[in-house]
Amino acid sequence: MITLAPLYDTVPTMAWPKLRAEAAMSVGGVTRLPEVDRAALIREGVSWGLPPDVVAARMDDVLDRLRAVLSADAGDVPAMGMVKDRVKALMGSS
Repeated sequence: MITLAPLYDTVPTMAWPKLRAEAAMSVGGVTRLPEVDRAALIREGVSWGLPPDVVAARMDDVLDRLRAVLSADAGDVPAMGMVKDRVKALMGSS
C-alpha cells in the first residue's frame, strides 16, 4: 500500500507571496505551486504506478472530505479562505 509521509515538514509557501512559488520537486511535471492542478496530481499518481481512474477517485474522496471539514465554522482562521479556494479549484476541474 502506498501512503504519504506526515505533513510535519511542509511550509505553506503560498501563504507568503514574497516566498518563491517554485517547489523543490515537481508534481506531475509542474514545479510552480499555483499551477499544480487536478491533471498534474493525476499524472503524479500515474507516475507512482496507479491507474488514473483510481487516482481521480481518491482525489474526489479527499476533496469531498476537505469540503465537508471546511464547511464547518473555523472561526477567524486566515488560511481557511486560501484552502477553500484551492479545494474549489481542484473540484471544479473534475
